[in-house]
Amino acid sequence: MFLLTVSCHEKIHQNLPNALSGRTLIEEVSILGNRRASTDTIRSNIQAKVGDEFSPAVIKRDIQRLYSLGYFDDVRVEETTGANGGKIVTFVLREKL
Repeated sequence: MFLLTVSCHEKIHQNLPNALSGRTLIEEVSILGNRRASTDTIRSNIQAKVGDEFSPAVIKRDIQRLYSLGYFDDVRVEETTGANGGKIVTFVLREKL
């Protein structure tokens, strides 16, 4: 019972700074749909990083930057809420034929 209490306290403690500050942090950045373009190349062109504050303006620039690489016909971003209350950002890509 004591371990459960400590575990719950730690989870609340981790979420408390976000809740108090009103900031939403990025919990995860995923990339889907790339086959020829390497994930490392894509990640190096994305400014949004885990632990950063979520910013629609940054995501918009990331989309524009990925289009400018010339590899993709379509670049979409899906945002979901993570387990800790932050954002899970998924870049869904469709490569040119």
